[in-house]
Amino acid sequence: GSHGVVVKQARPYVRCVGESWPLTLNRMRREASALREEFAVCPEHTPEVYVYDEKMSVMAMQYLRPPHTIARKLLYTGSTPDFFGPHVAEFLAKTLFMTSRLASANDEAF
Repeated sequence: GSHGVVVKQARPYVRCVGESWPLTLNRMRREASALREEFAVCPEHTPEVYVYDEKMSVMAMQYLRPPHTIARKLLYTGSTPDFFGPHVAEFLAKTLFMTSRLASANDEAF
């Protein structure tokens, strides 16, 4: 379940470096779009995007309570819980297949 909201805003530069390393704000649009596609096929491992504002380059999404965590943090520490592998495998299997041409009901996709 979810009992919170995460608000994420893209800056026009790399946060840890600063304005000397510019980035496009279009990346937030792409992230919101990808999360929506992934949520449609694997909601158990993907936060729901509630709103995305292109002008402000900000999105509000579902907060996933523990045991959900940012995979990068687990990989940095080298401590991956027993459920990590099966969750990643399920997420990848569902999202990669269901967003591929193989899952398309349109025969002309091939």
